[in-house]
Amino acid sequence: MKQISIILSIVSLFVSCRNTKKNDCGDEYINMRESYYAQIEDYKGSYIRTFRYWKEMEGNDYLFGKPTYEQSKEWIRFCRVANPAYEINVKQLVGYESINQFVTVQDFYGLWYNRGDSLKFNDDLTLWRLEQYDTVSHSPNSEYERFSILKERINSLTEFDSLFQVDLNFWASFKADLQEFYDRVLLRETIGQSDDEVAIAFKKENDAWLNYHVQVDSAFRIIDGNPEGMVGSAWSMAISGIREDDALIRESSLNDFYFTLTDGPEKYDLERHVEVSEKKVLNEYKRFMDSFVEDEAYYPVPERKEALSLEMKAWNEWMVARNSVSSLLYGQYKEAYDNATNNVRRIKYIMLKNRYSGYGVTSNDVYELLIPYTVSDEELDGPSFDEKWNHLLGN
Repeated sequence: MKQISIILSIVSLFVSCRNTKKNDCGDEYINMRESYYAQIEDYKGSYIRTFRYWKEMEGNDYLFGKPTYEQSKEWIRFCRVANPAYEINVKQLVGYESINQFVTVQDFYGLWYNRGDSLKFNDDLTLWRLEQYDTVSHSPNSEYERFSILKERINSLTEFDSLFQVDLNFWASFKADLQEFYDRVLLRETIGQSDDEVAIAFKKENDAWLNYHVQVDSAFRIIDGNPEGMVGSAWSMAISGIREDDALIRESSLNDFYFTLTDGPEKYDLERHVEVSEKKVLNEYKRFMDSFVEDEAYYPVPERKEALSLEMKAWNEWMVARNSVSSLLYGQYKEAYDNATNNVRRIKYIMLKNRYSGYGVTSNDVYELLIPYTVSDEELDGPSFDEKWNHLLGN
């Protein structure tokens, strides 16, 4: 047994005891598990060699279904190739909770950003890797609880401190990608629980959403960008920030209907607000366009207006597609879906009033002027960001 332990230590194998009895692994295996989950500050010495501990799981342990043995075996190989074992200075782990968190983040970095989009959009692989990351076994009693657990996993994984701007850029992109992943899983389950006609309408609605989501990214790059490329090292962090905010809109667009459909209105409380009409959102788009002024640090005003106009068109098409879904629903399900649409319009209205500000590295002066998404209905129609900014500057 000691010989086996020595061999494992030397080559830092990514250990899996899926098909090995506990007695065959012995104390050394248990110690490896404990080391994998231990707090970083508990490690002794200056260097540590990274390794993995794969949990042994039963079918009921999985939130979204157990993968086949062949799938798990292939995914383990993907992780090994994408993120090989290496020696690291313990100081580089400052900001991470454990080897478990660090290795999981690095696995996703290798799988998503070094291997291309094919693995980035393999949501079953992502679900499995998040299952392996979680240290707790769960038995959710509702769909809302099941997705809350998934959200907690994502939030926990992204709670690490970045030391340099390049790390902050990765962190922001990682968060946005995980939010988009969450949205895809929520949509997948929504379609799976809907009847055929509604499911088809949801697929069309999602196409419209994806087109709008792309247009937000394109518009922001023109509105907040610089034609000479002088955007600073935190530019990609800002792009990821608005992408994540927009992806949170997608989550809001699905929550109410899905959890009402699966858990029932008696278990799931809708978040209700005063009506925010589509006309109100479109008018704020236009006010945003009118707020542009010529500045050599930005693209010319006509180009910025054109970019935002294209986004507004895509937004309107998404709202039309949502109306098509709504027309197929009835009763409490229609009420929940329409309530979600109103909440989506409310969030978008706030984003527009904030003039897409506050993303990336931003001063406290800017943050203090932003309208929070938690603003009360009574304060929703207060001054926009540019009005408050001009007042601050004495204009």
